[in-house]
Amino acid sequence: MGQISLQVVPNSSVQALEFLAPLAANRNGPASAPILKVRLKQKAQGGRANLALEKWLSALSGFPVRIVRGHAGRRKTVAFSRPEEEFLQGLRAGLAREQEGQ
Repeated sequence: MGQISLQVVPNSSVQALEFLAPLAANRNGPASAPILKVRLKQKAQGGRANLALEKWLSALSGFPVRIVRGHAGRRKTVAFSRPEEEFLQGLRAGLAREQEGQ
């Protein structure tokens, strides 16, 4: 099971995903350095942004995603059932599909 750190910006005007650093570069830095920055339109009230994050990342990657750390903060750790690189490739492919649909 893989895990990555990310930074979440709730209540954003757009929903977007930004890759902050390649996975290999992140491994050499601080363990808590986020790999992704996720902007969500949902507000961080009543767990709505957390639920939206899990659903959106699951839909993009094609793998179930759950938050394992940082439920109440902007820095989160999410877990998934695949190796990290496979998960990140799934996210990139999902973003490409999403952009084609616009």
